[in-house]
Amino acid sequence: MRNKQIDDEITRSEVNLLIYPFFSLNESRKKTKKIEFKNVISREGKKFEITWSVHPHSDYGTPTIFDKKIYIEIMAIIDNLPKPISNPICIGSTYSLLKKTKTSTNERNYKRLDESIKRIIATRIESIGTFYSKNGKKWINDFFGIFERIVWKGEQMPDGSIADQNYLYLGSKLLENINANYVKPINIEYYKTLKLPMASRLYEILGIKFYALFQKHNASKYIKFQYNLLCDLMPVKKYKHISEARKQFLPSLERLKSSGFISNFEIKLEEDTIYIYFFPGPRAIDEFKKFNSKLPNENKYEIVD
Repeated sequence: MRNKQIDDEITRSEVNLLIYPFFSLNESRKKTKKIEFKNVISREGKKFEITWSVHPHSDYGTPTIFDKKIYIEIMAIIDNLPKPISNPICIGSTYSLLKKTKTSTNERNYKRLDESIKRIIATRIESIGTFYSKNGKKWINDFFGIFERIVWKGEQMPDGSIADQNYLYLGSKLLENINANYVKPINIEYYKTLKLPMASRLYEILGIKFYALFQKHNASKYIKFQYNLLCDLMPVKKYKHISEARKQFLPSLERLKSSGFISNFEIKLEEDTIYIYFFPGPRAIDEFKKFNSKLPNENKYEIVD
């Protein structure tokens, strides 16, 4: 089905945090489970084992879908600021953040937002050759957070003044890459229409991979993922049988296909390994052309694969 015209509500989000998992795909705040992605890759003719680990705090748990909604709205606020940005960043009032996520502005959700920000602050990432620093032009080995501190309205700022709004301090790795323009535009209106958490997550991952695909000359016409690796990137439970894998992914794949982001998909068993093939659809192609081709060279959204 041909996609409708792409809406103009765009947010540019940091690339590493689009491709690698940070948020759980459920609403439970009680689970405290490390999220981990490992793979063996080739760089400059040598093989490396890379690792991306997300370490939640024992008191706050693993970041949730709700936390991800808050993160996306904060990225939208940051995207509208003149570059370079610096800490602290005014993220407005608690009321306005809840309204943007279409969450009821009651006392319970004020507390929920407070816990959400704290949970993201408390969660740390360990990168072994996974997080790409655009300024340094290298994949880093480090242990860090994406948010470092929140000062709520009415609290004291470091200079002794009283905060008139909520102020957020970003982690240095995230701040540096945003200022270096290592971001990829996502269509927020389309993203929100997907509804299914797995479909939204696939839109993020495939958006990065399709961008890299479109940038290459004589590139293949599809993206191929080993099922187990894709499950770790989502992150979702891994099943042994292809029938279970199909049942798990089919609703989200059909949603992406019917809305034009992918033109087709295939789930295959090849030498006892399950693979999923994704073929870019008209919406993915239109996004790339609209967001990339008209920009000056220094501002093109080049994805390091």
